[in-house]
Amino acid sequence: MNDKLIETVISRAGVVRVRNALNALLRVLAICLPLCLGGIYLFRDDAILKYGFLAGLIFPLIATIIAVFWLLIKDPNRLQSEEFILRQQELSIERKEEPA
Repeated sequence: MNDKLIETVISRAGVVRVRNALNALLRVLAICLPLCLGGIYLFRDDAILKYGFLAGLIFPLIATIIAVFWLLIKDPNRLQSEEFILRQQELSIERKEEPA
């Protein structure tokens, strides 16, 4: 059962094809979240390690939230998929080429 679940998660992870500016941070967050939560649980009696894992979880989370808001303010198109941006550029070029 557990192997089947892991295999399904890995196969579904390859299906996501939306590429935008946040993909790298979201992947780091997806890796840090289970590792740090597991570390916090395993080392719940050791304060230094527990808070170290908590910091390892909070840092990527805050970085992702800041990046989302930064991109929303500075360049909202970077949050769109790569295909959407390319199609938008194609349409703007076509509009410029049309005779007035």
